[in-house]
Amino acid sequence: MILVLALMLAGAPSPPAAPPAPPQSTAPPLIGPDCQKLLASPSPGVGQLCQAESGMRATDSATLDPDERRRRLAASAATFDAASAVLQDPALKLYALEAVARLYDDGHLAEPAGMEQALRAMVPLMPGNSTPLRRVAQLQEAMGLVDAAENTLLDARQQAPGDVEIYRTLSHFYARRAVQIAAETARVDRDGVGAPRPGEPDADGYYRVGGTLSAPAPVSTPAPQRIRGTAASAAAGSVVLEVRVDEWGAVSAARIVQSVPMLDDAVLAAVRRWRYTPSTVEDRAVPVKMMVVVNVPALPR
Repeated sequence: MILVLALMLAGAPSPPAAPPAPPQSTAPPLIGPDCQKLLASPSPGVGQLCQAESGMRATDSATLDPDERRRRLAASAATFDAASAVLQDPALKLYALEAVARLYDDGHLAEPAGMEQALRAMVPLMPGNSTPLRRVAQLQEAMGLVDAAENTLLDARQQAPGDVEIYRTLSHFYARRAVQIAAETARVDRDGVGAPRPGEPDADGYYRVGGTLSAPAPVSTPAPQRIRGTAASAAAGSVVLEVRVDEWGAVSAARIVQSVPMLDDAVLAAVRRWRYTPSTVEDRAVPVKMMVVVNVPALPR
């Protein structure tokens, strides 16, 4: 229903001058643990957590040069990440992952893949709460990965159907999309040029998924293959690709949009073997292009 409303608004003759402002960051306040108390009777991961906490606070020093500050931020992020893997207290594990996400944000290391990986790791620790995936979607939208952001929000709705915030976020998202589509439509009508709209083919005959054209249904999506014990086996993250699916349901082309360097080759090799039930237009199978997100966990040691 929301998507239908967005498409109706897209055809409006007089779009607003600017899209509605996106919601404010959903990141909670970061309140550090009481390390003095925790270290009095330490459990697994607590020492690493407190070491990372101390290192992170030390990066606030005005005397650090940019390279040294970045080195220390990266070291703290790695230590928090290692701590999150062994901490037994869910609250401390969640804090460690939140710290990793903050350290990889634009104000620090500016590495969105690392931030997204930490946010996705929070999901099982927050059942029924859409916050981590809403933050992932916010990150994706800021990077221009609009289709990926929409897919993430819809996943969040499925995982946390009782969380009212996901519906509010979807409403804001589709309102922004409606204004953007309306502005693009007006520009195309004025200039006679522009990118194909959802449901229309591009110059190569590939239809863009969206509008009344549904994405093809996956039939076979083998996971990326990696060799245990290699550096790539310990890597994890989300690789975003633009995929072209031909009228027979085979992947005819795929390109990386958001990279995780140690995973890209394995993901590309896997995605090129994926198969779909073709999308149709007026009961005719058509080739389509769409965004897909491949979430790759680290292999157990």
